[in-house]
Amino acid sequence: MITDEQQSVAVTVKRTGQRAIVTGQGIPSSLSLNYVFKTSDVRVGDELVSSGLGGRIPAGYRVGRIAHVKDEQTDNFRTIEVTPAANFIDNAYVLILQDKLLNENNAAAMAP
Repeated sequence: MITDEQQSVAVTVKRTGQRAIVTGQGIPSSLSLNYVFKTSDVRVGDELVSSGLGGRIPAGYRVGRIAHVKDEQTDNFRTIEVTPAANFIDNAYVLILQDKLLNENNAAAMAP
């Protein structure tokens, strides 16, 4: 799941088109937006969507909204907290996305 500390997703800030990486923090209610320079135009409330880079998640899926932006004095990057678009606390259903071509290749390899 995206909330796991070991998971990251390439995203785009919908308002500006800027690309970044969202990483889980190990808690279901918060994500971290990484590698965004202090000079970047990101604002609280900006929507983040998957960019499709990396091929794991198709482009255009809602990932979350920027909840808090903080500039550290000792770093060139901002500390940005993101609220996930999905409710990972009270969910009853999960959608699993799989590559259609990959599934067809696996089925063909398993056929006698």
